[in-house]
Amino acid sequence: MTYALVNCRIFDGKRLLIGQAVIVEAEQIKEIVELDLLPNDIERVDLNGALLAPGFIDLQVNGGGGVLFNDDISVEGLLSIAKAHQRYGTTALLPTLITTSFPKMQQAMLVVREAQQKYPQILGLHLEGPYISQKRRGTHDPNFVREASWAEIEEIGNNADVVKVITVAPESVKAEQVNYLVKKGIKVSLGHTDAQSKAVKALEKAGATLYTHLYNAMSQLGSREVGAVGSALDSAESYAGIIVDGFHVDFSSVRIAKRCLGERLFLVTDAMPPVGSIKREFSLGPLQVVCENGKCVNNEGALAGSALDMATAVRNMTFTVGVSLVEALKMASLYPALALGIHNLGKIEKGYQASMVLLSSQLEVVKVVQNGMIVNY
Repeated sequence: MTYALVNCRIFDGKRLLIGQAVIVEAEQIKEIVELDLLPNDIERVDLNGALLAPGFIDLQVNGGGGVLFNDDISVEGLLSIAKAHQRYGTTALLPTLITTSFPKMQQAMLVVREAQQKYPQILGLHLEGPYISQKRRGTHDPNFVREASWAEIEEIGNNADVVKVITVAPESVKAEQVNYLVKKGIKVSLGHTDAQSKAVKALEKAGATLYTHLYNAMSQLGSREVGAVGSALDSAESYAGIIVDGFHVDFSSVRIAKRCLGERLFLVTDAMPPVGSIKREFSLGPLQVVCENGKCVNNEGALAGSALDMATAVRNMTFTVGVSLVEALKMASLYPALALGIHNLGKIEKGYQASMVLLSSQLEVVKVVQNGMIVNY
């Protein structure tokens, strides 16, 4: 199937284009052409002047559609999560398994591998923990927080085709283990840590290139000890995800991070089951979580993920934080693609995957193009 998307503004991942059309063939973008060069016999899809942008990429999704991945480690559960987030413009995501037992981690690897074959939205698996700090575990199950054994690390490394990101803390992994995972092709992210900057930087030197939900569940920036937050902000190469829901991070802190990290700061949702669902209560291991007015809190009083979707994160960056629309869209698509090392997503460009989002003037999702298939909302 070949068709052209016309009558729209196009953000191609770098700049806004006017008076052009996107030709889609099967699952790929075939060409971007001037309207007057568009063949007469090609089917045209009129987008009524809306904004066409690359589909959003979310590297940290715990749940959605009423489903928590930790509780429903199945292909069907992943499909429910993916569909819930697609409604808000996310055309690619990493389902995220938070701290749990190793048998469940093994199960998640098998399930995500199967889901990758069926659903192009599923990029792979993000293991958030269990090799994290007990002090900075947040809402992670304290019964499974532990130091990394070589046996587990080696099995994770042997599943590098599916495990794309793993979040670890210096307190619970060795630099040699980080280096091993990186050489296997897994992105190592630093988070849920109370470590001082020296220990954090040692893992960066070992190959860690990401920071998990910047500011949250990590040692804070001080005048004499910069902690994990300061290490991230001072890094010359690492990328960092950030949750821009107004609860996890003050908008002023978002602006500071943006000034420091520039193109290496990207949006994540850290989303929980309420996204795309009426469900407002769920459990994380022994902890109960209630989500009210968009804020998810467990019975210990800690934030427990979010009810954020990527379209809302883009609106918050544009209308409240005050970055340009172009920059907010890059934070939701191009930058996470670069952070993960993906070379066929994050842009509307010849040869790239035909996964795009159509946005209204208020940045509400109107349509999604998922691997060439148009989905109306």
